Amino acid sequence: MRAAVIGTGWGRVHIAALQRLGVEVAAVCGTELARTEQVARDCGIALALTDIDRLRHLGLDLITIAAPTSAHAHLVAHLGPTPLLCEKPAVGVESPVANLPSPSGPVWVNYAFPFLEVVAQAESVLASMAWQPGDGTASADHAAVDVVSHYDLGGLVTANRSDWQWLTDVASHPWSWVVSRFGRPVAEVDGWQVDGGGAGLAYRSTSGVAVSVTALPIPGLAGLRHDLTVRLAGHSVSFGGAFHLGRDWSFGPVLLDGTAVARGEEEPVAFDADPWFLANVTAIESVVRAVGGDASRPPPFTWDQALILDACVQQAAGTR
Repeated sequence: MRAAVIGTGWGRVHIAALQRLGVEVAAVCGTELARTEQVARDCGIALALTDIDRLRHLGLDLITIAAPTSAHAHLVAHLGPTPLLCEKPAVGVESPVANLPSPSGPVWVNYAFPFLEVVAQAESVLASMAWQPGDGTASADHAAVDVVSHYDLGGLVTANRSDWQWLTDVASHPWSWVVSRFGRPVAEVDGWQVDGGGAGLAYRSTSGVAVSVTALPIPGLAGLRHDLTVRLAGHSVSFGGAFHLGRDWSFGPVLLDGTAVARGEEEPVAFDADPWFLANVTAIESVVRAVGGDASRPPPFTWDQALILDACVQQAAGTR
């Protein structure tokens, strides 16, 4: 299989994952030629390009997009019908979801959080409980999911992002698992902004679960942190993890009613064992398999599924 990667920042993660899976990365495409050529040299890629139109003539089986969110809608519309894997979020709050044309080929969005090992551990705990989504027993009194993400990335990201952009960029990671596990919203989405920074939203899901998602800045954190709590059938299941600048991700144990019942994922000694990187490898592998006709492991969100999250944020922010 031959692939190309658009993006020279997070695109390096896509390149490493694809090469680890034995996929030939035939080209890398960026906006600055010198930087793109450096990435190509570092990663052993033959072509360094700044013109995305050249990708049409390379006989590619897959193109991955790790460009800024503001470019996603244009690239997805321009590069089909070649299968595409776009980095999350699909469009965030950058492009009104209602105005987007349908892609001309298959598009997946790289929400890798559901592929984490700690999520599999949490799924096992949930599977052992009496309540399952859609069984008709959920109510506002005993079925709820809270997602809280904290962030402080300093100069690593573009300044002047809105609170809603932070929510789509950060909290959408764990939120994607909540949507895949408990269903999409079925009613209006309520949104709010927090004094001092931050934003949140809340809704009822198709399985009857009350969901809240909040993203908050924490000066001095120097990294990211996600915490999830699932409350159902009189019990709570919680788990979370973090990374700090210059270090890799780690996830604490899964807790059932405050007691550890699964080990989580410890910080590794090397990047290629980082839990977040491995989740990306697994997510990208599922797309590679799907492109090759193997649907044994469902890939990440489709473009339309990912737009559900963006539409929720746009509704909460009043920008749809």
